[in-house]
Amino acid sequence: MPVELSERELRDAIAVVGEWNRKGAQAAKSAFEWMGWEGEEPLCLRRYDVQLFVWYVLPRKYLVGLDDKEAVAAALAKTLERLGGQAASYAEVCRAPETQRLLRAWEAEDPAAPRTFRKLLDDPGIEPPDTDQLAWGSVMGFEEARVREQVATALEEAIESGSLAPGASGVREALTGFISMKGKLDLEVTRVLEVDDLALVIGVWSFDGTGPDGTPVQLAAKNADVLRRQADGTWRFVIDNPWGTD
Repeated sequence: MPVELSERELRDAIAVVGEWNRKGAQAAKSAFEWMGWEGEEPLCLRRYDVQLFVWYVLPRKYLVGLDDKEAVAAALAKTLERLGGQAASYAEVCRAPETQRLLRAWEAEDPAAPRTFRKLLDDPGIEPPDTDQLAWGSVMGFEEARVREQVATALEEAIESGSLAPGASGVREALTGFISMKGKLDLEVTRVLEVDDLALVIGVWSFDGTGPDGTPVQLAAKNADVLRRQADGTWRFVIDNPWGTD
């Protein structure tokens, strides 16, 4: 289940870890920054974020040896445990045997590592899959990326609460009510203000459909979102504000 962590909670947990392992605290801080923490704002952390970090970002983006990568995963696990609550449950991802095996596979340039990574990411069901009704683009624009982020968060919430079965079949079932409205969603980006790795995306969207009782369903708003460019060139939402501002 996604959890919002305040700046104070994150800094306190990192500081406690730093009392016994200063290098580990620095590693944990770096991991949270990779997962979207700006340092002065809260962080909405998902299990998906932790999985993506330890299964791909850590082994592929950190230019250090295997021992150091394993130490980063261990420090992140310790910090997550210190945060407590739902965040503590994410520590199991860092310590899982499959995580250790995948780190070693990436380090050895094992050709099977990418397939193993994809399988690990797909199995829990929180990676938004393609379905008969919806296929994600290989290169996404701002609006598609925003919707995908929302779907990933909703999937994690639904699966961990037990209200949705993992996998494409479960997603299809969850989308049935929305799809049954036979509506049309229009998205238009009207302005993008980009500075370094941050972008303010302003747009308008509308949805027209029909409810189960035949009543027209119409929604419309202006969105104002803030995105940050990731190391792989994709964009992730820092502030997701579909209702925008006037």
